[in-house]
Amino acid sequence: MNHNQVTGRWYLGLLLALFTSYMWGVLPIILKGLLGYLDPYTLTWFRFTIAALLLLPWVVYRYGWQIFRLSRLGWVLVTLCVLGATSNYVMYLMGLKYISPGSAQVVIQLAPMFMLLGGLVIFKESFALLQWIGFGILVLGIGLFFNPRLSGLVSDYSAYDLGIFWVASSALAAAVYVLAQKKLLHQLAPESIMFYIYLFGGFLLLFSSSPSQGWALTPVQIGLVFLSAVITLVSYVSFATSMKHVEVSRVSMVLALNPLFTVGNMALAAFIFPGFVEPESFNTLSWIGAILVVVGSALGSFKPNQA
Repeated sequence: MNHNQVTGRWYLGLLLALFTSYMWGVLPIILKGLLGYLDPYTLTWFRFTIAALLLLPWVVYRYGWQIFRLSRLGWVLVTLCVLGATSNYVMYLMGLKYISPGSAQVVIQLAPMFMLLGGLVIFKESFALLQWIGFGILVLGIGLFFNPRLSGLVSDYSAYDLGIFWVASSALAAAVYVLAQKKLLHQLAPESIMFYIYLFGGFLLLFSSSPSQGWALTPVQIGLVFLSAVITLVSYVSFATSMKHVEVSRVSMVLALNPLFTVGNMALAAFIFPGFVEPESFNTLSWIGAILVVVGSALGSFKPNQA
């Protein structure tokens, strides 16, 4: 039997992946605003700690101490998940300090590409010609959509380049975490995996964070920290669950939509809260790229009928 086989409920898996993509498109905007008050380590520690506390009652009620009964391979995979996810969270925030949420979402698209390649190589997932065409259209669409910013990726140096480096490193860490989690789903439920990540990741971050920074936050900022933790928890459980129903390669294609969600929500936030964020600038090529991203993602996620 193929231990990497999915349930076949691809429509549910893609719906969950789409929900995750939207949540991940909103989250950078909130985090960008909080980075002016909390450093990346401390902000991530708060997110992990709050998420772990929210998840604790359910995990204890549903699984008890059974979640700690793992094989040796299981513990290796848990370690990879914790290190990969924690590195992904922290390095993304380190990059977000220097570049806009929209730019960060361009660079983080390396993660779905790494995930796609990992799904093909490690899990031997099939990828038909139609999916390869969708992947090519998706890459072209991303390039066109962000063409005003892509020129800055090679012409502007200094802090902007440092931000790109951290987000690109975050993308690689995310791919490691996702591929390890995919394998671990055969031993643990998605929420149990996330509990491991939040619990052990929060413990690791305790040595490099400064929780006392939280005393200086306003009630609104505290609310945003809590909201970011809730979004983190809900979106990652949704993401992990989606991989039980659909292949990693197709999930990665849907996640490529989150730059569109980020830019759209940035425009909405700038309209509702002037001065909070600056909306991304659009031109004709950007709109063409937006259409291609949607088309490419749809083609890449399409599940052809089995003969």
